[in-house]
Amino acid sequence: MEYWVIIKEKEMTNKRFRLVMLVMALVFGMTVFGCDIDGNGNLDGNIDGVWFRAVNLTSEQPPHWIYCNNSIAILFQGGGLNPCNDCVWINETRTVTTEWVHELVFNDNRNFTMLSNETQYVKGTYSTNNGIITINPTHRKGLDSNFEKEWYSKNEMEEAFILLRSEGILGATDEDIERKLNDMYTSSTSYYSVKGNKLSISLEDEPQTFIKKNN
Repeated sequence: MEYWVIIKEKEMTNKRFRLVMLVMALVFGMTVFGCDIDGNGNLDGNIDGVWFRAVNLTSEQPPHWIYCNNSIAILFQGGGLNPCNDCVWINETRTVTTEWVHELVFNDNRNFTMLSNETQYVKGTYSTNNGIITINPTHRKGLDSNFEKEWYSKNEMEEAFILLRSEGILGATDEDIERKLNDMYTSSTSYYSVKGNKLSISLEDEPQTFIKKNN
């Protein structure tokens, strides 16, 4: 939209001149910042949606116990006595390749969720500004069956760690717990770009490419 200020009078007072300059400044500001509703530069709608990335991970499994129940397999490292009646000892090292599908979900209300093989494990808030994204984890899933709640804030996770340590389940010093919590909940900032259906972003200092899922 263009605004035109027509000044017919050849002579004008300083007051009218300042008014014209104010109108021009307002118009210029609307032109430059018209797409930034709240002035924070964090309204990039291109990143909204569900993005996925499939990764094949290859690892070596040392000799281990394996318990099979249809498609469920739980590994028990080490030898010794049978951990259950129908477990089988695999006395060899196996190379196993597993496909992991990582997903990023960005909502237009500035919330995000991360999933691995369709299981959510972290959620929080995010903001974008001129090709830079800041991710703020606010809640994490419990790490295993020893965690009673589904989602934990940083303070709640610290309390859970301390409780597990008091019960002899977790062996960790205060410094270990603090370091782990910082790794889990520290905000991260990186460059990102969206081109077509591809999102390029750095997570944990690793450049990664995600593909947008069709709705």
